Amino acid sequence: MALQSGAHIALRLAGPRMGLALMGLASGFVSSVAATAAMAQRYRRDPALLGACVVGALLANVATYVLLVVVTLTIAPGQLMALAPTLGCALLATVLVSAALMRAVPEPAAPAARGGRVFSIRQALLFAVILSGATALMAYANAYLGTAAATLGALLVGLVDVHAAASSILSLAGSGLLTPQATRHILLFALAANSASKLAAAAAGGRPFLFRVGGGLLLILLAASLPSLLAYL
Repeated sequence: MALQSGAHIALRLAGPRMGLALMGLASGFVSSVAATAAMAQRYRRDPALLGACVVGALLANVATYVLLVVVTLTIAPGQLMALAPTLGCALLATVLVSAALMRAVPEPAAPAARGGRVFSIRQALLFAVILSGATALMAYANAYLGTAAATLGALLVGLVDVHAAASSILSLAGSGLLTPQATRHILLFALAANSASKLAAAAAGGRPFLFRVGGGLLLILLAASLPSLLAYL
């Protein structure tokens, strides 16, 4: 609800172009999936904001990779060097793709926002239930079902919150149960699962929004996978 309300306020204070970009960047530190859903909803309410909403949804991914660095430093700092190429390439791609799209977004002469509901309580409650349930399932798998189940759980939790998944993966790596290479590969799967969730959230905005956000997410995921692909050459 705060993300949706924040987007509503940012439109009025900073205008559609800069307001939605800043809102996407900030809200990504809460949940990039929720940020994508909020931008999709905003676009459906006002199709004139297509470009600004796409940029906002993609900028939310900056927070995804910045927070993954923080999570790594907190849980398994010894894994940072192994994951740095993956996280660095993804972060750089996110910034470059978002900046390129931002340059193409025109600033409307007047704010295009119209009246209507500022936020959706139903959407917010549904997201909270999914996130809480997935996190609890991940904690149970890690504590009682062993490494293999926890790894599968990390992929499932990655659908909702990649940072919760990364926390589990890095805990196993810090305990010596996963090699750096395996840690990197499982994290990539969790990122792919999280990107799939963002695509599902983007689909609520319709085909134009989905195609643009999906193309950006694909480029970011390819950039994240590049170090692993080069390692095989």
